Amino acid sequence: MYKLLIADDEQIVLDSIKYIVENNFQNIKVSGLARSGREAIEKSELERPDIIVIDIKMPGINGIDAISLIKEKYNLAKFIIISAYDKFDFAKEALSLNVTEYLLKPLSKSKIINSLDKVTKIIDSERKNRNKELELKEKMENLRPALENGLIYSIFFDTCLNRLESYEKVLNINFKYSYVMTLEFKNHEEKVFELSSKLQNLYTKIREQIIKYENIIVGPIMSNKIILVVPIKSDIDEYKNRLESIDMAKFILRDLENLTKNKIKIGIGNYYRRLYSMKNSYEESVKAIKNIKENDISHIRDILFEKKYNRLNLISIEKKIIENIQVGNVDETIDIYDEIFVRMKEHSLNFENIKMEVLELMVLFKRLAMDYNIYFLSNDNYINEILSISNLEDLKLWFREKMGTIAHEFKKLKENNLSAIIKKSLKYIDENYNKDISLEEISKYLSISPHYFSKLFKDETAHNFVEYVTSLKMKQAKILLEEGNLSVKEICFNIGYKDPNYFSRIFKKILGLSPSEYKEYIVNKKKV
Repeated sequence: MYKLLIADDEQIVLDSIKYIVENNFQNIKVSGLARSGREAIEKSELERPDIIVIDIKMPGINGIDAISLIKEKYNLAKFIIISAYDKFDFAKEALSLNVTEYLLKPLSKSKIINSLDKVTKIIDSERKNRNKELELKEKMENLRPALENGLIYSIFFDTCLNRLESYEKVLNINFKYSYVMTLEFKNHEEKVFELSSKLQNLYTKIREQIIKYENIIVGPIMSNKIILVVPIKSDIDEYKNRLESIDMAKFILRDLENLTKNKIKIGIGNYYRRLYSMKNSYEESVKAIKNIKENDISHIRDILFEKKYNRLNLISIEKKIIENIQVGNVDETIDIYDEIFVRMKEHSLNFENIKMEVLELMVLFKRLAMDYNIYFLSNDNYINEILSISNLEDLKLWFREKMGTIAHEFKKLKENNLSAIIKKSLKYIDENYNKDISLEEISKYLSISPHYFSKLFKDETAHNFVEYVTSLKMKQAKILLEEGNLSVKEICFNIGYKDPNYFSRIFKKILGLSPSEYKEYIVNKKKV
């Protein structure tokens, strides 16, 4: 059935067309009549007709303008224009609006019937094609989870790049970069196979929650993990992408925790060009997960000192020493130093070569210590010291002492519970407290995400970042008030606040006195 709207300012034309349609077409229903362009627009919005027969010349809004306005809100209708004017300009405008038929008055029965026959055949063809497209789309949506699972398997377990390219074409994947986000579900009350079975049953709902945020490729349930491949469609700043990926992970974590009633860890890898390097991103995401103690989110670039270890490129025994040094295991560090000399002996190195090996190790150790702001040797004295040693036993004793020294320094760092990144942040805050420092600004300076830095700062200093900065500003304000050289307003600006009233409220909240009252208290105290 087709719905027809007829628009003409002459009643006789409306009646004539209506009569012809009702007596010659069983599949066309006249759903409305309009005497003006405005009425045609209103009734087309209300009736949503399949066919609109409309006169060009009508009072108020003419037929051409009416067609244009109707198409803005409802683009499926087919138009048959009727006109008493055989003018090229009208025909040209009608063509530009993709009008199906252009009929000249006086109208005949055969003209109307032929035009409507032609239009209904066009509508039938379009409906058929549209139905095919919808069926195909529906089939693709039903198949998509299976195809995405196949794509994930191809990325991580298949060496055939042609198959990967086929998946990209079928799934219409055309993004430039992508990264992996791995979800790990935990429940201490459930065994792994029970948890996996529960996740399988919830998989459809889990997938629906995930894909509402992005056009994400969702992998299958693998034990207690789900691998996501997240597209980046254009070039993007690495730091900005990191923050956006963490924000999205927060929403996914929240939604899936509510859905599954499980604790969830989310690890995020670096982004890479195309899909061929996703295995690297996956391994990074798993490494990031291992950095999480409880349900939380971790980006590979937020893992402290990871790049430093990679840069050192140590063989196993040297790496073992570095790891023990880093955590401050003094005894373990000293205990394994003999292994280095055993290894050198196994390689039949002479004494001079052993000294060179020790020298190289000391360069590595000193560089590592400097990365953590630990300076255990100065002015490169150790080079002259090594070169001056004349026998192996003295060299071993010297090396043992230096390894113990650096391990002790790391132990002190650990006991202070301040990582290098937090030490660096505190130094930055001390140097910039008189400015308007934001969490985002200092996180970008440290090249870690605000989410990670905020958590780390709280864990290691037992202070909220904002509270710590505010406390530092107030301490400086007290010093300046006690010196008495500046007004309250000047002190406010000096410590990085723009509003003296806000500064006074914060000061009183923390110290119990307003800046003016505190200044008066100091003056009276000095008199006594």
